[in-house]
Amino acid sequence: MRASRFALAVALCLLLTLQSASLQNEFQPPTTSWGGEIDQPPTISIDQPHGIVFEEFVTVTGMVWDEGMPSDVYWQLEKEGEIEFEGSILDSLTENLSWASSNDRAWNWNLIFNISTLYPCACTFVVHVVDQMQQITVDSIIIFGASPGLEVPPHLIIDGPNQGQQWRGDLALTGFAAEANSAPLTIEWSTLLSPQASHSCSRGHLEDFVTVGIWNVASQSIGPIGEFEVTIDTDSLADGWHLVVARASDGLGNYSATACTFVALHNQPPAAVITGPSELNESALAHFDASNSDDPVWGKDGLRFTFIVQSNQSTFPPEVHDLGETRSWGWHANQSGTFEVRVLVTDTSGLYSSNTTTVVVNNIAPVAFASVEGTPFDSDIVIRLPDSPHWTVDGSQTTDTANDLGGLDYLWYIDGEPKAIGREQIIRRDWIGDERVAHLLTLRVTDDDGDSDWVEVFIGIEGTPSDPLWVEPASLSENLVNSVGGNLNMLLIFMLILVGITALTMRLTIGDNISDIPRWVPKGKKTDVDEAFDEVEEDDSNDEEDDSDDDEGD
Repeated sequence: MRASRFALAVALCLLLTLQSASLQNEFQPPTTSWGGEIDQPPTISIDQPHGIVFEEFVTVTGMVWDEGMPSDVYWQLEKEGEIEFEGSILDSLTENLSWASSNDRAWNWNLIFNISTLYPCACTFVVHVVDQMQQITVDSIIIFGASPGLEVPPHLIIDGPNQGQQWRGDLALTGFAAEANSAPLTIEWSTLLSPQASHSCSRGHLEDFVTVGIWNVASQSIGPIGEFEVTIDTDSLADGWHLVVARASDGLGNYSATACTFVALHNQPPAAVITGPSELNESALAHFDASNSDDPVWGKDGLRFTFIVQSNQSTFPPEVHDLGETRSWGWHANQSGTFEVRVLVTDTSGLYSSNTTTVVVNNIAPVAFASVEGTPFDSDIVIRLPDSPHWTVDGSQTTDTANDLGGLDYLWYIDGEPKAIGREQIIRRDWIGDERVAHLLTLRVTDDDGDSDWVEVFIGIEGTPSDPLWVEPASLSENLVNSVGGNLNMLLIFMLILVGITALTMRLTIGDNISDIPRWVPKGKKTDVDEAFDEVEEDDSNDEEDDSDDDEGD
């Protein structure tokens, strides 16, 4: 669990680092691509420093650098937010070969104009350069226009942060301040919550209808060329559009016009909301939705969504899916277990919040299917294998969820003993052993979660006692019975034989007795047989006499 939390923390830190890299508070000029090549914006400079006082004619010079000739260079003179003078100085460009480089060309520019009509003028001179890709770069200085002895107020311009910039935390207010007589100046600043900030600040000047209630005196001093930087802690400020205003004071009651910029403060994180299933089966597509996430001030626009999946059982690093402004996400559950799905919602300032839901992914056990020599396993039959030295077994019709199907383990058994591994295998005859009996062939299929299924069948070899259609060879007596047409015929024959034996025996016996009697005797002489018959006749006559006496008595 510690390893999982550490991996998740590392992933979050890396993600936030990558996101915050694009949210720096410093303005980075954009670049433009043309024909696959990067075109850098032009560069422009002003030779004169801040705070020069011009009595009548203003002379300003500078340089421009770019890959090619600019499409335009123009200037403006602003006083209290209003443009007093403006024009183009493109025609004044003269190429400066000594300042050129291998990538850029250089041009000098110059301008002369009369400022006397604006006395007293605490003004801002602004010059713009536009390249062929319409990229614009700006530079500006503070100038004063006054006749000798004419009192001119201080002047201040803000160059950072840029108007409309997203911000949170400490804000660096930077710019330049100057005074015609080079008197020491103090910077005063304030912030104003203003939903209409963009309408209250025109060209860096605070409109007159806006009132600043409380001014804060900056502790930082102004630099030698008039530069200043004031750090403003915005943590206590509410989210929303804020005006940031500043003015310069000479300590004698003279103040510059109020300069301004405006920023979008994001000190409160957005509210992260995630919905999705709490339970599903492997290989199912789970939909997670963070559409109800919101920023209470800035709304949903610009929110970025990152979905992070971490298993409670796995030590592997979490899955991180940065979807930009897409608020929903589909996740294929390719592994069983308990998972935390976290949504990280980041606003345009880089501030974020997260929310988590838990989903349980149930494993679906495989369903084993096997065949041997093309005959599917069936527990109710005995498969007759051909008389061969080996046979092919196949488990490719086994089914499981898509995520597990390619990683199943196939183990083949004969009578409970493992013999082969693999979806398709060869079963050797010598593994069978005793061919007098049928044997049990089993396939066990196991997925990566340890769940398994098996299928089994009894097998026998044709032409051996293990064959279910095997017939034992007949004995001698069975062959004899079969040769005479069955048991009944055999019984009749046996009886006939007995009768024949009996008749033969009697014949032989009678023959022996007859052989003792003479074949002839003298006439008148009685033989033993005659005497026997005479005795029988006497007995019969005596019985008849007795019967007649009995009848007379009655």
